[in-house]
Amino acid sequence: MGLWLKDLRAHGHHYSVAQINTIPTAVSAVSMVSAFVATSLCMVYPLWAIFSINQLVTAFAVTILLIWNVPLDLHCKHSPQFVK
Repeated sequence: MGLWLKDLRAHGHHYSVAQINTIPTAVSAVSMVSAFVATSLCMVYPLWAIFSINQLVTAFAVTILLIWNVPLDLHCKHSPQFVK
């Protein structure tokens, strides 16, 4: 993701070095939290239900990356404070 942000910066978006370093770290943190929540939910819900939801989300993300000619908001949600 850091490389993608650097490429956006080269094409006119104004990301600072701190933002390019921080945003991918935040994505990793969200991944860690969602993995923790998923393992906690496995004690309450059937394992197949948790994996099915995970597979649907992953399939949607992979489809977006394969198509690529979709609105920029689907690639990565841009906050007005990051894009000028």
